[in-house]
Amino acid sequence: MSLTTPECFEEKDLQYYLGALRSGRPFAESSPLAGSDTHKFRGAIIICQPYIGAPDALGEELLHNVITGLNNLQELPRFLIFMHEAVRLCTESSTLLPTLQLLQKRGCSLRICEHSVQKLSLNDEIKVGHVVSTHLILEICLKSEKVIRF
Repeated sequence: MSLTTPECFEEKDLQYYLGALRSGRPFAESSPLAGSDTHKFRGAIIICQPYIGAPDALGEELLHNVITGLNNLQELPRFLIFMHEAVRLCTESSTLLPTLQLLQKRGCSLRICEHSVQKLSLNDEIKVGHVVSTHLILEICLKSEKVIRF
């Protein structure tokens, strides 16, 4: 059986990733799979749309309240993952950008779907977090104690 790796890895990341998979050791903080160990909630939150429920003002307000509400919590999620249209929340034009930057500064690891960024032509507009492959997002979800999807 051969291991395949995402195209987005640099050589040093590739060697680290393959070594960790082969040995079964946990991923270190420098790994793209690593999140903050300073928080008790070892889960991931996946956000796929820039709203919750319906794509209207209420749905956008609900998502805004959820994300800003995270900053009021003692225990942050280990990962916030942005996929599909939600990757737009990580751009300069997003009203949530300062909130996301604060969450990242507090230790929440933000991961943005590379495929979504490319399809939406936002390659140069992402201002927070780390752009990663869908393969890596799957790895994060499988290694998380709990995954919540909005």
